[in-house]
Amino acid sequence: MLHRMPRHRSPKLAYQPDKTYAYQYSGKSKVQLKGVDNGDSETEWTAQVDLTWISPCDMAISFKNTKVDGTPGPIVARTLERHPLVVAVVDGRVQHVCAHPEDEPWAINLKKGVASAFQNSIPSLSAVSSGITVTEVSSFHL
Repeated sequence: MLHRMPRHRSPKLAYQPDKTYAYQYSGKSKVQLKGVDNGDSETEWTAQVDLTWISPCDMAISFKNTKVDGTPGPIVARTLERHPLVVAVVDGRVQHVCAHPEDEPWAINLKKGVASAFQNSIPSLSAVSSGITVTEVSSFHL
């Protein structure tokens, strides 16, 4: 991927290319069927999420050790772990995503949710930034 990079390094989080950062992540997925009584289906899951920095601007999001409570079970874990999602990050914000063509749409959406959670619009990590309110907006598309 080719992306226009800022000329100076951001004073934010210093992720290093060729390094992987592992996080424990959990979430809930809920499906509601319109017009169906008791049509709600909720699944809770936890996973190790690896952020592998390919370059200063490109990061791959991978799931490992996924555990799913409820249905549909192990198929969900295998599907989430099969393909990484590559995201282009410029100055702490996700600009583009690139999904594997065989990845399932619901798995891509979960990975995009992780990408959204790791966005960072804070100007810096200095004490001066501690009183700033920042609103995150996720508007990236496949």
